Amino acid sequence: MRWGKLGLAQDLRVALRRGGLIHDIGKLAVPEHILLKPGPLTPEERKSWSTTTVIVREFAPAPILRNVLPIIRHHHEKQDGSGTRTG
Repeated sequence: MRWGKLGLAQDLRVALRRGGLIHDIGKLAVPEHILLKPGPLTPEERKSWSTTTVIVREFAPAPILRNVLPIIRHHHEKQDGSGTRTG
């Protein structure tokens, strides 16, 4: 789908494209044994996983990412806004 068909402004289309590319960058801070674990996470592992979207705060000063940071930060949010989903 072409984003222009949605009627989004150019800056928001660029933000979506960039957000799609780097939305999981926080996974770099999660140990591989947690990322690749096939079963449910323990509470401690879940805590480590939950930091993946918080990592983006390190990028906050970059003006080029101004519209991208909310996409990265909230990409695991449930559609009804009631909290985050895992995975």
